[in-house]
Amino acid sequence: MNIIRAAPDDPIERFAMISLLVSWGIKRCNVKGCTEIPTTYIGNIEGLDKSLAMCDKHFEEGSRPDGPTTFTFVWNNFNAFAYAQGER
Repeated sequence: MNIIRAAPDDPIERFAMISLLVSWGIKRCNVKGCTEIPTTYIGNIEGLDKSLAMCDKHFEEGSRPDGPTTFTFVWNNFNAFAYAQGER
């Protein structure tokens, strides 16, 4: 598994990460129901033929050492960048 993630408190890294995701056509956190802008890319996941993108909240939630977290993922045309700008 490969993870590319910007430091949450570094605006330059966050901008670079968002630019990278947009250039790859990734427009959403793949957690079902999430409308946040993705900041993390996860690729080459064993047993999954797709890549994932996650927002800060879901990445942190999934990385907690106190136990497993279960997510439902979706791949659709939702655009978190447009949603954040009020284009609903």
